[in-house]
Amino acid sequence: MELFGRFLLQTKEVEETKSFGSRFRGASQGTDLEELFDQFTTIIKRRFQEFNEKDSGWTLQQLLHVDVRVNKINPLKASSYIPLPKEIEAKKAVLNIQNTDQKCFVWSVLAALHPVPRTQNANRVQNYHPFEQELDVTGIDFPISLKQVSKFEQLNNISINVYGLEKGYKHDRNIIEVVGPLYFTRSHKTDRRVNLLLISDDSGNNHYCLIRNMSRLISKQLSGKQHSKFLCDGCLVYFSSDIKLENHQKYDCGHVVVETPSDNLKKNKYGENIPENILKFTNFERKLKVPFVVYADFETILEPIQTEQNELDPEISYTVKHTNTFLILLPITLNAILIILSRFSRLLGDLMHIKFS
Repeated sequence: MELFGRFLLQTKEVEETKSFGSRFRGASQGTDLEELFDQFTTIIKRRFQEFNEKDSGWTLQQLLHVDVRVNKINPLKASSYIPLPKEIEAKKAVLNIQNTDQKCFVWSVLAALHPVPRTQNANRVQNYHPFEQELDVTGIDFPISLKQVSKFEQLNNISINVYGLEKGYKHDRNIIEVVGPLYFTRSHKTDRRVNLLLISDDSGNNHYCLIRNMSRLISKQLSGKQHSKFLCDGCLVYFSSDIKLENHQKYDCGHVVVETPSDNLKKNKYGENIPENILKFTNFERKLKVPFVVYADFETILEPIQTEQNELDPEISYTVKHTNTFLILLPITLNAILIILSRFSRLLGDLMHIKFS
């Protein structure tokens, strides 16, 4: 959504059309359109207010029109069987269910909950049909998109991470590396945690597979050393031993995870609704130049000698010169300057009547 208006710069008598827009937001059949419109309105008002606070001199003359742009999105979904790339298949760390329907996500999760040895045709979907009713898919559309994974987790009390593949070129050859997570769980169920791999073909079709051995899948990618790596799928940090991984998951994992701020609205100290992922400097008064600075230097003023006698005996006494230095550096108002100068003038007048030895 973008609001257009005509503005006048009075100092130069110039008119220009300016606009204030918001970013695109996803909307579906379940989206509250009134709430979405309120979010757009809040963002546009905030940007208009920021424009005015810059003291640009522009004055709004007329609101012209509002543009609402609607684009059709195609969420990333996965459906029927796609063969694994040879490089990934050779590692024997991923189970690829050979389904013909659009439930590869469900079959992969069931394969994790009810493992079948690879030697017993674990890639056949018939092995998991008896357990299909264990999973609650109420309100889930098939094929499942990444946006629906969190809902699936809540319905089934399970944690799921989804990774992807990316082609690259390294050491003078083409490679395929695991990237992600494309979806990172916020639910940490250590006894029901599943890692999935989302693959695609040249036609744009996608397919979920089960990652059975994360260490074997990414070990060579992370380091040239051949020993096993123990990956914490709660925060994606890997360790050299199972004991270190267990200690990390028990004591540190919850503190290592970094959550990216969302675009949900929150109120700042002025009561404005701004997205969480936008940082805005608000203490503008601290950037203003101070109006006045006063420097005072009295290093030549000598302190009077305190004595009970009117005169000092030069044979038994001597004079030590002692000075005080005063330096003032203050951001103050004109009224305060006048008060300080008045007090200094009285001080100077008193000092002029002091007799120094």
